[in-house]
Amino acid sequence: MLTDDAGPVPLSLGTIAELNAWSVPELEAVVDGARRVTWAELHDRTARLAGALGAKLNASRGDRVAFLGMNCLETIELFHATARAGLLCVPLNERLSPAELRAIVESVEPVALLCTASHADLASELVSGTPAVLVGVAFPAPLTYDDLLMAGRPMPAVEPEPVSSICFTSGTTGRPKGVLMTQRAQCLFARVQAELEPIRPRARHLYVRPIAVAPGHRMIAWHGISQGTTSRGRADHERATGPHDAADAPGPREPGAARPVLARVHRLWRRADDGAAAEGSPGLLPVRPDAGLRRQRGRAGAVPVPGRPPGWAGGL
Repeated sequence: MLTDDAGPVPLSLGTIAELNAWSVPELEAVVDGARRVTWAELHDRTARLAGALGAKLNASRGDRVAFLGMNCLETIELFHATARAGLLCVPLNERLSPAELRAIVESVEPVALLCTASHADLASELVSGTPAVLVGVAFPAPLTYDDLLMAGRPMPAVEPEPVSSICFTSGTTGRPKGVLMTQRAQCLFARVQAELEPIRPRARHLYVRPIAVAPGHRMIAWHGISQGTTSRGRADHERATGPHDAADAPGPREPGAARPVLARVHRLWRRADDGAAAEGSPGLLPVRPDAGLRRQRGRAGAVPVPGRPPGWAGGL
C-alpha cells in the first residue's frame, strides 16, 4: 500500500484522480447538471469513498460493489474509489430483464448495490434475501451515498487489483456473461485512444455511453489520462457547443494521419506497453510505475498540494 513518503505513485484507475489533483487541481473534472467538481475535489471525494467502502460496508480486497442507474457524478467516483480500494466495480445494465439482473447479483455476490432513484424499486428487489447493502444515490434510504462520504476517511491507494471491473455482455444467447476488465488493459487502451483520437489535455467530452457497457468502463480510464479533461453528463448535452466539448468531435488531422489505422494502433500500443514517457505525446499520464510522481509528506489520503511535483513525465 502506498504511504505518504513511499515514493512513486503508479498510474492506475485508482490514482488517475490523484495524479490530476497534483497537476491541475482547479480544473473541472466532472460537470453533472448544476454540479461541478474539480480534480482536487474528485480526488478528495473518491479517496473518502474508498475508505468508507471498507469502514462502513466491510468491503475487503477483491470484493464487488454493484451500481444500477443512470450515469452521474457518483458513477465516476465509484469507479475511481473501488479501484483505489482494491475492489471490483460491477455496473448493472438497466436494459436487462429483472431475472437477468438477479442472476448477475447472485453470481457476483456484491457487498453493496448503489442505485439512483430511477431504479430504487428494482434495486430493492435485487438485494432482497442477499447480504448486499442497498445504498441510495441522491434519494432517501437507510444508507445513502452522502452518508458514506461523510463517514469515510481519505484512503491511500492500495496495490492495484489486476481486475478493476466486471462488464456483463448483452444481446447474446443464454445468460449475460461477465467479462473481467483488467487495470493494465484499461490504462493501455486509454493511452492509445488518447493519442489516436486525439484527446488533448483540458478537452471536454460528453459521457453518453451507459456505464454498464464496455465503452463506459473504458471511459473512466481515458477520462484524465490526458491531463485536466472534463467529463460532462448527458444533461449537459444541449449546452455543449464548442468543438472540444466531445471527445468524438472531428478535429484537424496531421498530413500523415492517413496511414493505415491498424498499423498506427499497433505502434501506439507498443509504445504505451513499453511505458514510453511523454515524447511526442505531451499531457499523457505515465504508465510505468517508476514514471510516477512523489507525494509530499502529510496526512494519508489528503488532497495533494497544487503544483508540478518532481518526476512528472507529462506536460501541459
